[in-house]
Amino acid sequence: FFSSRRRHTRCREVSWARRCVQETGIKTHKGVKGIVITDKEGFPIRSTMSQEETIEYAGLTTQLLEDMERELAQCELREPIQFVRLRSKKNEIMIAPDQQYVLIAVSYTHLR
Repeated sequence: FFSSRRRHTRCREVSWARRCVQETGIKTHKGVKGIVITDKEGFPIRSTMSQEETIEYAGLTTQLLEDMERELAQCELREPIQFVRLRSKKNEIMIAPDQQYVLIAVSYTHLR
């Protein structure tokens, strides 16, 4: 089991993530499919999507950010990734990594 300190830290993370999603009101914007907040390792902390979609987006996003950082390092670009926007015919995925968390917003392209 987690130590009490680890449990307390995790509770603060979940509380922060919940406030972030609720206060920003991102989910209420037209065309937003869902929001996922993960820690830096890719573990979901908060989501407005189904469990299956949350795990899928968290895993793919974490792998994408790792690959991008590795490629940028090979090009000797040391600037941290601040924002990534991917767009397809159906969806748009916006990824905002931070020092501790990653915010993933998924919206429907055709409703924008």
